[in-house]
Amino acid sequence: MGQIRNRHKDGWIELDKRAKPQRWVARWYTNESFLDPQGRTRYRTGRHLLGFKTQKDLPTLSAAKVKWEELRDQLLHNHRPKVRDPDITFRRFCEEEFIPLRKSGWNEATKSKMEYYFGYAYDDLAEIRLVDVTSIDLKRCLDRLAREYSHDTVNGVYTLLRSILKEAVEQHYIEISESPVRGLKMPITRERERAVLSVEETRKLENALEGVDRIIFRLFSRCGLRAGEGFGCQWQDLLPNQTLAIQRACSRGVVKPPKTKKSRKPIYLPTSLYRELLALRQISPDPSPTG
Repeated sequence: MGQIRNRHKDGWIELDKRAKPQRWVARWYTNESFLDPQGRTRYRTGRHLLGFKTQKDLPTLSAAKVKWEELRDQLLHNHRPKVRDPDITFRRFCEEEFIPLRKSGWNEATKSKMEYYFGYAYDDLAEIRLVDVTSIDLKRCLDRLAREYSHDTVNGVYTLLRSILKEAVEQHYIEISESPVRGLKMPITRERERAVLSVEETRKLENALEGVDRIIFRLFSRCGLRAGEGFGCQWQDLLPNQTLAIQRACSRGVVKPPKTKKSRKPIYLPTSLYRELLALRQISPDPSPTG
């Protein structure tokens, strides 16, 4: 329930059957959010007793809807927090609120990727007031990208836009009922072109390599290491039980921890590859543990 469905944006009516007599209750979402035990964002609701399901009061749902129509605007207005800054632009919200909040959790590679995605979002939305951003604006932005760029780029911008506007709602810069991401979907993108080598082609490539290059290739093709993990290995990571401990990754000249917790699990090496690594260590210019 991270988003408000369109049919609930103006509230809804429920029949409380547990009460005697039964009663009609109006409900609506407020801008107040909280995290449930699973870590999902939920939104609190307001409620108002419209009347009882009796002949003398509100005998039918239609009668309850008429009563709700009379009261709705006043009730929603009274329970709706004011927008914090209606003049803040999309760019200013991102740079003053969203980015400072998120960047502490971004590593250098993620920061670079986010700058790339922000650039595309700013092309279409930067100077629009946040409260004026519509679902049509977002769709136009994504449709333009889908005509020119890969699925990964479009999906990255799509995910970023949803995250930005969700944060804007939670900080009360946008009313929850006005969030433009409701119903926003990924556009159709160009089919991904991924070259996949057959087993025979992989063998040919492996046989064409020699020495260290062949060992590096086999670490990637046989063990599934990421490039940064392979180039971050040291001799101390080669363990007597024929496994390779993944302790670090090298990216853009910077050595850092592996990407995920699962990445830190040791990898079992085929016997032939393990022997090749032992032989390589013996002739290595630096066979020390940190070599």
